Amino acid sequence: MIVRDAVNKFGEPVYQLIFQTAHAHVSGRLAEAWGAEPFIDLPCRFNTLPAIYHHDDGWDQWDPLPRVDRLAGRPMSFLDMPHTEAESIWRHSIDAVAPWGPLAQYVVARHFSILRAESHSAKTPGGQAFLHHYEKKCEFWLAQWMVSDRDRTKDRAERALEELRFFDWISLWFCMADRTEPHKMDTPDHISLQIVPEGGGRFTISPWPWKVNEIDLSIMAREIPLRPYGGDEELQAEQGRITTLRWELVPGA
Repeated sequence: MIVRDAVNKFGEPVYQLIFQTAHAHVSGRLAEAWGAEPFIDLPCRFNTLPAIYHHDDGWDQWDPLPRVDRLAGRPMSFLDMPHTEAESIWRHSIDAVAPWGPLAQYVVARHFSILRAESHSAKTPGGQAFLHHYEKKCEFWLAQWMVSDRDRTKDRAERALEELRFFDWISLWFCMADRTEPHKMDTPDHISLQIVPEGGGRFTISPWPWKVNEIDLSIMAREIPLRPYGGDEELQAEQGRITTLRWELVPGA
């Protein structure tokens, strides 16, 4: 669950709750149209693109029943998840991309392993067990993918991992807050994008990396009052209202 502070159309402070799978769909949309020169299209598109679209499918059973961060009294975001629960969700996500082959599982598992390795829980027994388990699994998936074609190299697999992590991050940048300041973002092609908010959900991007003239993105969010919540049942009973978040991406000057 992505939780962002916002103001609704009536001028009232609210939380906007966004499903992780909705954010992942934005990642996939951005990846699917990628590749205008000098940027490079996804080299392993058949495996990588579904992995990007579905890398958060493990959240399907968690997000419809949001939980409260009891210390803060606010809805718990993916950033606040206890590591044991996050790892369970990640395992389901890794399993969910199995139909698209071992490279898809490799890049999703490596993505979550990096997140765990960079977290405060990396040195815990559970964190170490997770990392060790998926280090072995990733070795197997990589070897399984590479064995059938000598053009399949570790460098290409690492490029696919960079793509997943980049499109995950750029989608999160849009989804996690109402952006008002310019931002630079490095791409897998080692070319920085300059993202400039123009107001009203419109952003200019330069250089322009997509093979279409513009990109229109939209996702659904649930708005609930911004107030302290005493427990999970109270939060889950708050129906709120559904709103649509939209972003229009166009080439910069």
